[in-house]
Amino acid sequence: MQQRSEPIGSADYFGTPPWATRALMERLALSRSAVVWDSACGRGLIARPLAEYANHVISSDLLHYGHGEVMDFLAPEADAISCDWVITNPPFNLAAEFILKSFTRARCGVAILVRTAFAESRGRYEALFRDHPPTLRLQFVDRVVMHKGDPPDPDISMQVWDKKKDAFVLRKPSTATSYEWMVWDKTAPHTGTQTEWLATKRRDLTQTGDYSASKVFCEAS
Repeated sequence: MQQRSEPIGSADYFGTPPWATRALMERLALSRSAVVWDSACGRGLIARPLAEYANHVISSDLLHYGHGEVMDFLAPEADAISCDWVITNPPFNLAAEFILKSFTRARCGVAILVRTAFAESRGRYEALFRDHPPTLRLQFVDRVVMHKGDPPDPDISMQVWDKKKDAFVLRKPSTATSYEWMVWDKTAPHTGTQTEWLATKRRDLTQTGDYSASKVFCEAS
């Protein structure tokens, strides 16, 4: 069963490793003039790498995590904002609602980071995929490690609580959860959903300063 690791006492969001956004943007190759909206921006971990590829990035979130405007993307107040693309990692239980709302706000396309398992369930099929199948499913080859709070550096060991040993142990961060980008490209002819693999290595897309220097404590399964 897929699950997300949750650090003790962290904010209620799963920060996206910046390399995962760079992998998407390298594939999409958007114009630098594109207006891109990260509508669940958290601490800006998607918005900042987006700004490496697009000159105008809008950032907002329901709560203030230190980056962007405070705004409920699903509320009527957000209707006044339009963009070329919505690119974001929404709360998992609201992802379908974010996608449907994004269709009305984005002129060119929508890209949403979701668990690979998001494609499952009859409820989501009937509410979303039956009438709005994605143009692209971009599956990561390297594992995208996300814990609750800021993402940990997968190459640096951190202290985790091991239930079996009843003690903290040093371990490199990992996750059992697989992620992908789902893309709806309004500018492309839709001839069915295409699946591709994002094969660029994580290390090749990682930059100095991408990860928080603070220690992360989480509970190991």
